Amino acid sequence: MIKNFIKLVTESLTVFAFFSITTHAEVSVFWDFSPGNENGWTTVNGVSWLDGNGVEAGQANGVGGNATGNTRKGHDGAHTNFIYRSPTISFGSVDATGPVLEIDWIGGGGNQDGIPNPANPAAIIGGSSTAGGSKGVALLNLTTGDYDAVYYNTNNGNPGVTNSLTLTDLTTAGVSTTDDYQLDFFDTDDGSWGWTRMSEVRLDSAAFSAPPPPPSETDITWDFSFGNEHGWTAVNGVSWLSDNGVEAGQEDGVGGNDTGNTRNGHDGAHVNFIYRSPVLNFAAVSDSGAVIEFDFEGGAGNQDVVTDPLNPEAIITSGIGITSAVGQKGLGFLNLVTGEYDAVYYDSTNGGGVESISLSKSDLIAAGISMGDSYQLDFLDNDDGSWGWTRLKEVRLDSTALGGTPTSIEITNIEYSPVDDLLTLTWNSREGVAYVIKYSHDMIDWSADIDDSVIGDAGTETTRSYSLNAAGIVDREKVFIRVE
Repeated sequence: MIKNFIKLVTESLTVFAFFSITTHAEVSVFWDFSPGNENGWTTVNGVSWLDGNGVEAGQANGVGGNATGNTRKGHDGAHTNFIYRSPTISFGSVDATGPVLEIDWIGGGGNQDGIPNPANPAAIIGGSSTAGGSKGVALLNLTTGDYDAVYYNTNNGNPGVTNSLTLTDLTTAGVSTTDDYQLDFFDTDDGSWGWTRMSEVRLDSAAFSAPPPPPSETDITWDFSFGNEHGWTAVNGVSWLSDNGVEAGQEDGVGGNDTGNTRNGHDGAHVNFIYRSPVLNFAAVSDSGAVIEFDFEGGAGNQDVVTDPLNPEAIITSGIGITSAVGQKGLGFLNLVTGEYDAVYYDSTNGGGVESISLSKSDLIAAGISMGDSYQLDFLDNDDGSWGWTRLKEVRLDSTALGGTPTSIEITNIEYSPVDDLLTLTWNSREGVAYVIKYSHDMIDWSADIDDSVIGDAGTETTRSYSLNAAGIVDREKVFIRVE
């Protein structure tokens, strides 16, 4: 519950709000495995399938009878044996009372045949699922390379059980408090007992074997996976988002597309395309290291070495608005004061690999980028594919570049509901500008954020609501909130 509340407003880029809360939970890290949120877990064997309520084994094309041409979930079907691995953890400093690790399951029982636990990852890797397989979470001891404990869903049907484990439970099972571990979610079963999905893992944050590293200069990531445009908008033409970036699309009737749908503009004519970022300003970015990085995939962006476009109008009107054989695909820095592109960057390789361009503050200045003006990034494509398609795969950015020319921000309203643990903030804003919601427990360390890319709503105010529990703010009596 809220004990007290004080709001502080400053005439600067940042404002603070302080309030006290009382929450209860030893498990303060939440991994929910929704699409696009792997939370640092990685697939080390087989293929993963992330759904709206967890992760399970998937089937790659040609595996388990899947001939659709895409990865799909391995629901009740044969698939490559699957291992999905967590970041490194250690239980030496976790709370001695209450649960420190909880695992939620959905689906069929994990080991109804009662087969022996796998001894280590090598016992799983290299095979395909069988009718006598199992699905569970194993604690991999990084010192010995063996599994010290394995846990399963013991319920054959929805809802699954929750494995709620205290430190005593773990040590009784053979888990060491001095060794480092990783969690392996494994699946070697072809569905004789039904599929099993790992829905959520909750963890005492003290179980991280070392404090999370400080963010690099580029601490915001825009990956353009389907449904995650991150505030970017198509200002000309139509965008096509896939699971590995964004490229130009074709609308029905454009470039020979008569399918009745938008589709990717791979190697074909399409409306000239401009895809635009939120507003940026580089005045306050780090003086050292990379402050913006972007990855291209596909064909070269300017193999005909034609002159860089001067401004968006030069893209919109070129070729009477339709791509040509001598077009370009690149990323332009649009100066919002002059309306011109101060710099344009291209993929220089003609192939399917990924090329990364990494720019420091001094690189930007040398290229003609003004530290006093605000910018937007334009991913542009007015090429019909004579040199192949080009995809903007990912952009990484120093978060201090988010937003335009600094102006004062005021939190105009703050509400906290203890019933559903919901914090609601309202602040004055500008449409299209990106904001970061950060928090601190001591007003010294501001490395943690609740939301790293809030795009300002239309009008003069933006309101957002957040679950503090989901943000990792638990078991605290006070917290400071900052809008940047």
